Amino acid sequence: MTTNELIELDPQILRELLKEKEISRQEFAQQLGISTKTIQRWVNGTVRRVRPDTLGRVAQVLGVPPDRIRKSSIPLELRPINRVLEEICSDAFMARIRAMDDFPTYLKLLKTFNAQELCSAQRLTLYLQLGSTTFFLGRIRASRLYLDEALKIAYSLNDTVKIIAILSWSALREDFAGNSPEAMRMIEQAEQHLQYAKDSVTARADILFRKGHVLYHNERIEEAIPYIRDSILLEYKHPTLNLFRLGMKYYHLSECYIRQRNFSKARATLKKTFHIAEKSGWVRGQSYSHFGLGIITIFENGDCETVRGNFAKARVLRNHTTPERINTKAEQREFIYLAIKGQLREARDLVANHVRLNRRYIHFFAYSVLDALFFAKFSPETFSLRGSLIERATQYFEKNKLENALNAVKVLKSKERITKNELLELYVF
Repeated sequence: MTTNELIELDPQILRELLKEKEISRQEFAQQLGISTKTIQRWVNGTVRRVRPDTLGRVAQVLGVPPDRIRKSSIPLELRPINRVLEEICSDAFMARIRAMDDFPTYLKLLKTFNAQELCSAQRLTLYLQLGSTTFFLGRIRASRLYLDEALKIAYSLNDTVKIIAILSWSALREDFAGNSPEAMRMIEQAEQHLQYAKDSVTARADILFRKGHVLYHNERIEEAIPYIRDSILLEYKHPTLNLFRLGMKYYHLSECYIRQRNFSKARATLKKTFHIAEKSGWVRGQSYSHFGLGIITIFENGDCETVRGNFAKARVLRNHTTPERINTKAEQREFIYLAIKGQLREARDLVANHVRLNRRYIHFFAYSVLDALFFAKFSPETFSLRGSLIERATQYFEKNKLENALNAVKVLKSKERITKNELLELYVF
């Protein structure tokens, strides 16, 4: 880029950022040291081209990368459509991948394509699929890189639907990484694009679900439930019902009810999840459902014998899913089952492995440590837990004001040992 080159601003993005940052046009002009009339012309699109140094100052004031406010941040490629990539990124193909839970193979398949040989629209699709797939496999850094590249292209193409999808995935990634404020900021940013989206039903459903998911992780269950319910209702309004998305949302709704200990609603919702998962061939969803139904019965009456079938089926189904993927809830349910049943060595091995595998996700790591603390107090002769791990988990709970988890840590640290009834009474889902 030469110093004499003029760069085109995107007036729509500029308007959205000024609104998002709550900066008036007069304040913006003052910070840049230019006239309000110039800002007016940029926002209206009557003057679009600026010098690189001006673009840099505008981006600095707004706190965004310069590429974000460029009309075309990358050169657009007008190459022929790759029909093979189009097929493997289709909803029908993705439904098969999710049903088989074969994301490692799918990732290898995606990596056979050279992004530089694709047209811009397909390059965007490829990076989005790579970003979501690496996220599923717990590769957070790779996911962030792919999704950031996808977002740049989406802004260049002004593809609002893809922008919302990328921001939604990025929000989920930040949520799992324990950065809830950033996750919520991304969701709010996605919401601002909704009015420009052609397929607003799917986009709105995804945003509502992501928001409910973040609220759930922050123990704001009463707020989370309406968002997830509304997201489910919107799924039914779509011309083509996506059973995987529907089943996943019913499952997360059941998790909200379980955390509330509203076991009757949780059971009904899990049965719905299982029916949808069975119909769509979603093996992981069937496994989740059996684990959930089993744990509900244990918490209702403390009986492990009547749920042996649930856990046996859940384990068989889980063995047909991707081992690389972290199955946090299933591990949590199985840990409780083994502990209450008296299979202490198996419970010890499971909870220790759970802590080790979840280190990449601070949110799940903290709750894994909490599970380990429960077990250390339930069977102190079998298992002990390092104080540094408890301290790290406690810091995360304090940072995010997770009162239920903090209270559990406080009570457990005050006790030498807990009984089976105390485990079931104090346990934090």
